[in-house]
Parts: sequence; structure tokens; C-alpha cells
Amino acid sequence: MNPRSRKLLIVNADDFGLSKQTNHGIMYANEHGIVTSTSLMVDAPAAAHAVDLWKQISNLKRGARRSHGCGLSLGLHLDLGEWQLCQGEWQQTRQKVALDDAAALRQEIVRQCRAFELLVGRPPTHIDSHQHVHKRRDVCDAITQAVPWSAVIVRHLSDKVRFWGAFFGRDADMQPKLEYISPGGLIEILYALEEGCTELSCHPGFDLNLASDYSVERPMEVFTLTSPDVLPILRQLNIKLSNFASIQSGVGRLAVRS
Repeated sequence: MNPRSRKLLIVNADDFGLSKQTNHGIMYANEHGIVTSTSLMVDAPAAAHAVDLWKQISNLKRGARRSHGCGLSLGLHLDLGEWQLCQGEWQQTRQKVALDDAAALRQEIVRQCRAFELLVGRPPTHIDSHQHVHKRRDVCDAITQAVPWSAVIVRHLSDKVRFWGAFFGRDADMQPKLEYISPGGLIEILYALEEGCTELSCHPGFDLNLASDYSVERPMEVFTLTSPDVLPILRQLNIKLSNFASIQSGVGRLAVRS
């Protein structure tokens, strides 16, 4: 690690396993761009395909064929349901488990943790959740009680890594803001990056037919995350790309302000 560097950046792709084309978009953004980490949805249709792709690159020499020199850390993307913003209010459109049933919630979290280990063969480097539902106090408490690994880093809850969701093509009212995920938008984010270690989430993918209201934006994210304009800015600003495996093991770890 460059001793002058005081900024570490983890670029984490959510929704690994959502579809094969989503998986390929994430892998492309890792191989040709700045994605250094991803989070697996264990029940998603292409979860096994995602793990197969990840294992293939994990068997390569660390950082091989990747311009940023990082591997791809693999975490768990807990899926506890789906919500949509309708007339200014969030409404649940798919329920995996009742969030007000503490016992059922813990049981579901344990099930997804075990499913991850069965698929991947080891614990995740980090945990986050679909639509950040783990920010709810009841879900957060359930994760603390149910997750069987002590070293795993949980998004929003870690004193090692701060989370920043600025790279997202929607505003607070879920209206499209494609400029947020343009190369210029990403470069603005890099200039505003604080000292310490930051996780920047993203949702790259190639699947325009994905059953998601955030489908058009995914190929645009791939384009931006692999833009040749980005790496020179990282070097200029002395930002070092990292991943959760490195932070977890203490390599390049920096103290992060709460």
C-alpha cells in the first residue's frame, strides 16, 4: 500500500445471482473496471451460476487480468422481501418473511447464511441486504443474533468501512437520474471521497429484460464502471481500490471515523 494513501475504496456490486446476464455484467465490471466486491442472493435464479463464475476467477492468480489488481470478494446479499415506492409511500410487494416475527426472521437469516456456505464453501466476507432492509432495528438485531460468523463485516454497522450509496441512478423519490451513474457523476463521487475506507455500492448488469424497475440503468453502470476515464482519476486522487477480504484480513486497513 502506498504510505501516502489515506483513502481506500471498495466498489461492491449488489444482486449477484439475480440473472445470468446480471452475473456477466458484474464479472465484466470486475475484469475490465473498478468493481472489487459483490454480494450474492442465495435464492436468486442464477445463484449457482454466479458462484461458478466467482470460483473460476478465484482460481486465477490474485488480480490476474484485472487493471485494478484486486480480486473479487464475495458476500451475502440477504433477501427478506421487496418494496416499491407508490404515491410517496413504500409498499411491500413481495414478502419472504414477516419482519415483525423475530423468531421467523432469525430463522430465515440463519437459513440464508447456511445456504451461502453450501454454495460457496466458506463464510461471506461481508453482509448487506436487498433494499437495505437491515437498517431496520428489528432486522439489525436479528442479524446480530443470527449470523454465525464473528469476523463478517455488515454494511452500515462496521467501524472499519463506511457505506456510501451515491452511485445510484435514482433520486430520493425514485425518479431516474442517469447523470448520477455517468462517468462524470462517478468522478464527482471520487473527488468527494473522504479519508478512511468507503464502500460504494453499484448494480451493474447486462440484462435489459430483467424483471426489475432498475433494469435500464444496469448496463449504463457497467459502461461507467469500466470507463477509461476513471482509473486515472483514482491515481490522481491517490485512492486505493480494495475489497472486503483485504479489510477483513487487515491488509491495508485504515481507521474509519464513526
